[in-house]
Amino acid sequence: GMTEGWGRGSGDEYTETMLESVFALCPQGWAAETFRMYEALVFGAIPVLQDDSEGDDSPYKVLGQHPLPVVRSWAEVPALLRHYYSRPHEMNKLQHRVIEWWDALADGFARQFAWEVLKGFSTNK
Repeated sequence: GMTEGWGRGSGDEYTETMLESVFALCPQGWAAETFRMYEALVFGAIPVLQDDSEGDDSPYKVLGQHPLPVVRSWAEVPALLRHYYSRPHEMNKLQHRVIEWWDALADGFARQFAWEVLKGFSTNK
């Protein structure tokens, strides 16, 4: 399910906050691709990822080419936000690129899921 506000407030408050957010910080867990990123995308926010590694957990190795902002350190976030909030047109373009990328990714997930279901039916005959 969706994050329950991390122990503060209700899930409804969390949902409302996410729906009102333009950016969402998405710290890595065990991998660059986390539920936080998918929550942000579903709610229409721009996920901001951290990449402090050169290894297999790099968002670029996990997600391929993507339009999501990536910072090396969370200390870079204020400058990133100032950059986009002072350039609304650029922020709007980024938001559209993220939505298009997410739509294509989600469509690919749906196709892959459907393919796996169909394969399951064909092997059960």
